[in-house]
Amino acid sequence: MKRVILIVFLLCASLAIAAERFNVVFVYPTYVGETQLKPGQCRLTLEGDQAIFEQGKHRLEVPVKVETVENKYRHTTVRYHIDGDKYMVSEIRLGGTNRKLVFQTSS
Repeated sequence: MKRVILIVFLLCASLAIAAERFNVVFVYPTYVGETQLKPGQCRLTLEGDQAIFEQGKHRLEVPVKVETVENKYRHTTVRYHIDGDKYMVSEIRLGGTNRKLVFQTSS
């Protein structure tokens, strides 16, 4: 019985390590790829080279390039590429880490 509990615990721990979660706040209606997300809080889960955005019942998976920088970011910040009246996410710097997510913009 103890062995089963240990195996379940280790499995859950490995899943928790594999996926990291962050909270991101969008100030504007924001495009990630071709999909528009509403202003407000959004949950971001990073799984390998996939960023998963969850906002209410909406879920969006997009490919992302993870880059490592020398110093840790103090806060999570979003950098935009503005195309006309569209705010498109170009980069998210993850607070408390030394990583940033780089998104491909369509322009």
